[in-house]
Order: sequence, then C-alpha cells, then structure tokens
Amino acid sequence: MSISIKLEYNHLPRLSAAMRRKASEVVRKVTFEIRDGAAVRSRVDTGNMKGGWKAEMESDLSGLVSNAVSYVAYHEFGTRNIPAQPMATPAAEAARPGFEAAMKQIADAA
Repeated sequence: MSISIKLEYNHLPRLSAAMRRKASEVVRKVTFEIRDGAAVRSRVDTGNMKGGWKAEMESDLSGLVSNAVSYVAYHEFGTRNIPAQPMATPAAEAARPGFEAAMKQIADAA
C-alpha cells in the first residue's frame, strides 16, 4: 500500500509574505510607540534628551530606538549623584502587551 499526495496549490509563500508584512507593520508601530513613550518619560531641563529620541527600522522585522545625548544612560540607570529615572525600559514594557497581542493575532489568523 502506498500513499501519494499531490500539492496542486502552494499558498505557503503567499501566506508567509503576508504574515511578514503584517509583522513588519506591528514592529514599526511599536518601535515608534517606544520612542514616543521614552520621550514622554524624559526629564526636561534644556529639552535635548526629550528631543533626542530616534526610531528607525533596521530591517523589516527589527526596530531600533536610540538617543545620542551623552547623559541619557545616567538618567536611565542613575549614578551615585543622580537617581535613576528610566525612560526607555518602561516605554518598552508598556508597549509589550500590545506587541504580543498583535503578533498572536497574526499567528492565529494563519
């Protein structure tokens, strides 16, 4: 006895591409949400730190949130003289539930 399976329609590449596009949209949205959340949480003296947050897509599924202001890390993590006031970490944590829900929705729709 033998079993033969013939695949007449291969929709997997189309499905995969559609899922990737949707996931990319979610990553982009959350990357910018994190940037905005970090800016809102920034201490303001001159406004450099608050205005220094940047968001960019490194690839279709990878986003980067950064701030080139030299003293951001001191405020994020604190020093002996400056108490920590995290900005990026709580912004990322606040965005996590929405990110996870959106990605689960994409996976469930497949």
